[in-house]
Amino acid sequence: MKIHREEVLRDLYARRTVLAQIDEATVKRRYEDLREIAFQRQPIARVQLILVSPVAQDPPPNSSGDDAVGVAEAREKIERISRELSEGRDFSDLARRLSEDASSADDGDIGWVGRDDLIPGLSKAVFSLPAGETSAIVDTELGFYLARVVERRPGGLVPYELVRELLFQELVGERAPDLAREARRDRDRLKGQHQIQLFPERLPW
Repeated sequence: MKIHREEVLRDLYARRTVLAQIDEATVKRRYEDLREIAFQRQPIARVQLILVSPVAQDPPPNSSGDDAVGVAEAREKIERISRELSEGRDFSDLARRLSEDASSADDGDIGWVGRDDLIPGLSKAVFSLPAGETSAIVDTELGFYLARVVERRPGGLVPYELVRELLFQELVGERAPDLAREARRDRDRLKGQHQIQLFPERLPW
């Protein structure tokens, strides 16, 4: 217990010493050093999908039981859905009833995604759309897609204010062990030179 207590006290001493050394300029320098590799935020979009696949599923994931079989039937079905959308039909309703993707149970909503979360052709279509718009038919290796962008969040640099505390804690964690070792060496050196006895319980921290 005594050894453990001394270790805790050394760690506290080291951290307090570090806290005194890490000023705002130090944290900002860390941010500037890392901003291009660690704090670039990628654009994301919340997306709804309608998928029509040439391969029948058993059972189909949509609520209507309508499942296209073969490329020709799949193309016909997705073109019919696209026409209905252009006539003002609700995307969520069509996705729930007709999409052959597992997301049909959630009205086609797949949540927030980045560019790399989608297959290339679909990703290109999604991230070229403004919020509220629906894509043209996208032909992919998985089938035919229609995508609707519900909401978008732009990419860019994460502001310093949002990561300041994280950077500060990282700096403390990096420097404290070295200071703790220095404190231990100083203690051992003083004890060896002066034959003194330490009473950690009398320390002010």
